[in-house]
Amino acid sequence: LLNGQSTFTRESLEKFLDDMDRLDAIESKILGVQHSGIKERLRRPNQTEEEQPDMLPFLFEGDIILNEEQMNEILSEAEEQLEAKEAKDENRAVKEPRQRTLSSSLAGRWSQMPIPYKLSSNVDRNAVMAGIRQWQDNTCIKFRQVYSTSGQGNMLEFIKGNGCYSNIGRVGRGAQQVSIGRGCESVGTVAHEIGHALGFYHEQARFDRDSFIRVMTQNIQNGLAGQFSKQSAQRMQTFGIRYDYGSVMHYGSKGFSTNGRNTIETIDRNYQSTIGQRFGLSFANVKMMNKAYCGGQFVNLNCQNGGYPDPKDCSKCRCTDGVAGRTCNQMRSTRTKCGQLIRASTGTLQTLSQSGAGECNYMITAPAGRRIVLDISSLRFASGAPCPSAFLEVRYANDISVTGARLCSGSRVRITSQSNQVIVLYRGSYRSSFSLRYRYDPPTPSGGVTSPPQTRRPITQRPTRPATRATPSPGGQWTQWSPCSSPCGGCGTQSRQRNTPFVAYLKSIHPFLISGLSASK
Repeated sequence: LLNGQSTFTRESLEKFLDDMDRLDAIESKILGVQHSGIKERLRRPNQTEEEQPDMLPFLFEGDIILNEEQMNEILSEAEEQLEAKEAKDENRAVKEPRQRTLSSSLAGRWSQMPIPYKLSSNVDRNAVMAGIRQWQDNTCIKFRQVYSTSGQGNMLEFIKGNGCYSNIGRVGRGAQQVSIGRGCESVGTVAHEIGHALGFYHEQARFDRDSFIRVMTQNIQNGLAGQFSKQSAQRMQTFGIRYDYGSVMHYGSKGFSTNGRNTIETIDRNYQSTIGQRFGLSFANVKMMNKAYCGGQFVNLNCQNGGYPDPKDCSKCRCTDGVAGRTCNQMRSTRTKCGQLIRASTGTLQTLSQSGAGECNYMITAPAGRRIVLDISSLRFASGAPCPSAFLEVRYANDISVTGARLCSGSRVRITSQSNQVIVLYRGSYRSSFSLRYRYDPPTPSGGVTSPPQTRRPITQRPTRPATRATPSPGGQWTQWSPCSSPCGGCGTQSRQRNTPFVAYLKSIHPFLISGLSASK
């Protein structure tokens, strides 16, 4: 970080490391592990940086640079979390968390589009451009390449530093650097670092993570407990989107492990091989970014199956993987010519299987108030954690738009859905195959359901946009609003007109001078 490719000075870096050490001391108490100084760790040889360039022990959560204001906010929140834990342990009243203003939020948004960016001479241009396209092609966010950092205002500068790292959000100090160093060139890793620059935290830092993952403190390297800090609900916006195991922003299973064992384990073990993927943005990543930057431009299309209005095309919904149609009410067809909408029966198990290279999308449905039971008896894929590009993905949570359990190895798996729908996605290579059986549960209508599942009802009627009503007035009626001057995803103007009595009088005297009064918004 002191190689001339960073905004750190020796003095500011010393303070940053001191603050990281303080943060680790606090997080060690929260997690109940031993604390050892981070500077002492830096004096000892370690190959982590070479093996995992996005897991740098001296940066926040491995790949984030915090400025002084951001670090102070993080330390304050960590102290509040420790105070709350100690109060709970001692059966004391918990203090109300300090309210924070918008200006002190870490995730500063970029208000001006397109975002200027510059490529340093030695950075991998193709890798950076591929990562930029991931965001630009799927959101309303736009980027513009420039060739100098002077006179550009707030901008991104992609450099080839020692590892992969970025700031969180727009920090407002001119050019802020995104390092795409050696080992950081995959499209998912570049998209991950750009995600930080746009305001994303790591997924496992969500305030609600304890309902989805466990941090295995006994396997974390000494002095690195601070890398598993948790953000508060006051700071981190989720826009109502469920925790996403398949987020490109999620740690892998063994981040900062001291013994090669998992430092993060999913509470539902079926998701263990889902976390940590760096193949590209997930549907939830894109949806959340669009909600953050383009939410005000959405129109009501009654999108189904977790879809949302496409900020690049107001006439249709953006659909999750495997789903298609204007309102996301169909299964997406593939070149493999497989996949279908299946209605589960009860009493007898039905079989679903596929083999060979290709993609297949299935949706299994059950009657309202029923859950679906899957018995997966055979999985033949290349194993990995996370699963490589070939896998069987089963989406059985209430929100079937978020990444499901990706299965590529293991013995027999049994899954019970949370609603009356399940999506099964087959992504196979030429040696891949799977076989499963399914039915809905309980097996008979008289069996009852003790905890009713969420029931999804199809939308039978497309809503129409209400017509604009002309309001009578003494001077005449307003015309209809004109179309917006900017397409969806942008900010434009609309206008309408009406004649007032005074204008009518002027027209009678000077009919060619005045054509009416207008209003705009």
